[in-house]
Amino acid sequence: QTRTDTHTHRHIHTHTHTRTRTHAHTHTHTRTCASQCSHASVVPHAKPPLCEEGSHMPWDIPLDGSLQIEFKAEPQPPSIEEMGSDNGVKGLVHNMEHASTDGEKVSVFRMATVESEVYFSTEQAQSVTTAMHGLLGSLETVGALLPCMAEVEGRAQIVATNMSLKEQFQLRVKLGNAWKPLMGNATGFYSLDFTRQTDRRAATSLAQVANSERNDGKNNGIRSDTSQKGNWLSYRNESYNKAPLPQPLEPSFFNTLPMFGHMNFDYVSTHRPPKGSKALSDARFDKLLETIRKERDNIDLDTGFHVSTLLKGSRPGTSVECGGGERGGTSGADLATILGVVDNQQQIAGMSSRDSRELDERPASPAPARPHSPTSSVGSSRPESPVAHGPGFGPLGFGFEQEQGPTSTKFDPIAAESVDSQNARRGLFVDELIKYNDIVTAWKGFTETTLAVRQAKELAALEKAAAELEQRKNARKGNPTGAKDEHKGGHKKGKKHAKHPSGDAISKNGTMGEDGGSILHQEEPALLPEPTEPSLEFVRGYVTLLKLEALLCCKYVSTEQAGVLLRLFPRDDGLWVMVLTTLFSRLLDLGEVDGLLNIMTQQERNEASHRLGWLNLFNPMYPERDYQLELNHWDQRETCKIIVELAMAEEGENWVDEAYRRRRDMPWVPGWQFPEGFNKPDFDENGKEQGVYREGDLLARYVSPKVEMDARKALQFRTLSGATQIYGHH
Repeated sequence: QTRTDTHTHRHIHTHTHTRTRTHAHTHTHTRTCASQCSHASVVPHAKPPLCEEGSHMPWDIPLDGSLQIEFKAEPQPPSIEEMGSDNGVKGLVHNMEHASTDGEKVSVFRMATVESEVYFSTEQAQSVTTAMHGLLGSLETVGALLPCMAEVEGRAQIVATNMSLKEQFQLRVKLGNAWKPLMGNATGFYSLDFTRQTDRRAATSLAQVANSERNDGKNNGIRSDTSQKGNWLSYRNESYNKAPLPQPLEPSFFNTLPMFGHMNFDYVSTHRPPKGSKALSDARFDKLLETIRKERDNIDLDTGFHVSTLLKGSRPGTSVECGGGERGGTSGADLATILGVVDNQQQIAGMSSRDSRELDERPASPAPARPHSPTSSVGSSRPESPVAHGPGFGPLGFGFEQEQGPTSTKFDPIAAESVDSQNARRGLFVDELIKYNDIVTAWKGFTETTLAVRQAKELAALEKAAAELEQRKNARKGNPTGAKDEHKGGHKKGKKHAKHPSGDAISKNGTMGEDGGSILHQEEPALLPEPTEPSLEFVRGYVTLLKLEALLCCKYVSTEQAGVLLRLFPRDDGLWVMVLTTLFSRLLDLGEVDGLLNIMTQQERNEASHRLGWLNLFNPMYPERDYQLELNHWDQRETCKIIVELAMAEEGENWVDEAYRRRRDMPWVPGWQFPEGFNKPDFDENGKEQGVYREGDLLARYVSPKVEMDARKALQFRTLSGATQIYGHH
């Protein structure tokens, strides 16, 4: 960076800028002081010296020669130095109020808020909002101002002061993924489309939060590293265009945002409530419950956006309503018209006799079987992929009365729905708030990135690699198919899973029993059709969750209150995990999160650990539970090390039902038990690796014959639950 300054004092200034800037954050500035501002002077902190990258020795600027510097600025949250002066904002308001036309007034507002590098305080933002009253409306005005405000609390105040409850819900939907980081609740799953402006804003805002939280933990010592990869960053499970990133995601990736592409990841905010924060009082929490219940129960799901609403009247003697139309009996042909398709009989009637004969002679093509989605709910009112459920019944169990001719086939409206009809249906609004297609997109992004899906993909990749290796070996032996002659020994015996020491069989998936007991065998899931859209219960729950996020701005709840909120939602498609991630950064007593995990199923707990991370959920004060750890992930290996240290400190046999395998496509090691070397440091005096394994899957249950509270308290700071002590919570 090359800079020429006309001032040498460290005051806050309002300046006029002449700036040339590239997306790589390489700047050339020429700055002149325009006026003294009303802010007080700021005494600068002593800065450490510049150091050479290799030796880390202080580097002094030479007295001669030339130097070229490339300055890369990591995204950071707004600081007080970037806030506009009171006089400058008064001038902005004056220009808006004295604009000759409303259009000119709006133009001045746009210039001050679009891609602006000047931030407003709460009072300044309110004065701008007041000046714009009656022109753009609260939704447009506040939505443009929020990214330009320096403080989260100020954003929440502006929203609460200037917007009705309905407008707050609309703003939550309007800002999309950007809402969470802007409103101080960054934890959640993100599916970013870089062609959308709100998603680009979300990426930049999250990068600012990530750098701030990394600096707080790494440099200020208020918490330990609880990241997934040991880099102090809170991005988890990242993928770009559905492919894993070759390197861990860094905030610097968002210095220059790509113009296209999709990125999925989970983010876990490690910021804890400030000291002195309190949970909602009983009266305010009761009011919140009353509001959210009312909003949930009033969501209109009968507007024709969902396939099940079109099908529920297809039985004889019932009726169907589409898009608020009149009710009446609907036959299969009428339903086909609704869905924008033509049934088989009509298509055949329009064919020539030759075409008809060819259709008669053409063999039916069976629909390919797809694995059942690991997150789908049994009995949900969701549209399934086409599959026969008995004579005359559609995929949801609803009958379709059709004449059965020699050339007729079962009419499946879901499979036959035209693209135009599907687009029109998904373009309808749910609760006059959000497009159904946006809900489908969020549902699909979440269900396609679950722990079960990731593990299934990893297993498939391992098995494919093993098959290719075996094929290459056979090709070198002159037997490319791998088939054996019967006279050469017959077929090779397949590998068998080892029995667990206690006698219970361990499945290839290695899942714990729901009762918290021994590890149980889990049958392979049946090959059922994968759902193509969420259930109605999920739709209602998701819309309710968006409204809850709007209501919880800068408010904190206890784990007991969070449990009450959790039970307001259905469990469809991992929705409880979604709710937990929303409440996570709002929990005042994070150390008691076990109370929420205990009311979840084992599958939900596994998914919560996948999304939020073991080191963010685990509290060494309450270690008695089942553990399913993938030791190739840094955070899960660190969790294992904590459990090992605790086991060494507490007397008795506290690891039970342990099991280990080196790879997911390998059998469990027979009779495996806690190794003696697990309690050693990561490296010996010669730098050789030792201690807890760095790969493989480990299953165990921790029990406590004798509790050592001092040891547990000492280990707590290595998890996020220990950070609550630093902030003054218990």
